[in-house]
Amino acid sequence: MLDSIEFNELLLKREIDEAIQMACEKNDCLDLFKKIKVEYSNRMTRAAGKAYYTKNLIVLSAPLLRRTARQDQIDTVVHEACHLISWHLHSTAGRGHGRAWRKTMILAGYPNPARCHTINRTGLHRRAAHTNHRFRCACRTGLTLGPIVSKRIALGLRQYKCKLCNTPLQIMEKSKNRKQWVVREFSQELGRYIDSLIFETQEQAEYALQYLATGAHIAYDVPSNI
Repeated sequence: MLDSIEFNELLLKREIDEAIQMACEKNDCLDLFKKIKVEYSNRMTRAAGKAYYTKNLIVLSAPLLRRTARQDQIDTVVHEACHLISWHLHSTAGRGHGRAWRKTMILAGYPNPARCHTINRTGLHRRAAHTNHRFRCACRTGLTLGPIVSKRIALGLRQYKCKLCNTPLQIMEKSKNRKQWVVREFSQELGRYIDSLIFETQEQAEYALQYLATGAHIAYDVPSNI
């Protein structure tokens, strides 16, 4: 598959600056041109480019753009530059690929602007999507926390307590086969999770948590496919 992909040199700084300057001139905001910074990223492999509005920064994907022709790379630079121009001219109304952004692209010479790239990503690493996790304490169930806090709790890096009952939050998450519930018991003495219990239903898991809160030990057989 990789043999069919043609790899090209990345744009030089001069070529990038010319593309950005052209887009700014066409949209009558040349003052913005000198404020825009551009960086290449070797880690970004999903988006060909990203525009950070408040930083006036454009980040370009080196792995992806090496797989495109020179003109396509220029088009990507203009695409991201128009995001910054749209934000500069219209503030929050210029975010995303809405009417304001399309207008800046048309003025820059792109009457039919594309929102997403079609670059072949074969062989490139794709980071796993972040997921939220459900938690339970002594007084509530079904609490939802984000991926960063969830990871800290799962690895035992930090303990979070319920503000109402002051008991440690315990993870309740679906196992990989999506048919069973997992309850992880936290040890205050060791400062980490010491046991994982798997249940067929959420009700069974919640029932077990009532005993775990009192310190009782419950053992269950873990299915071999988990």
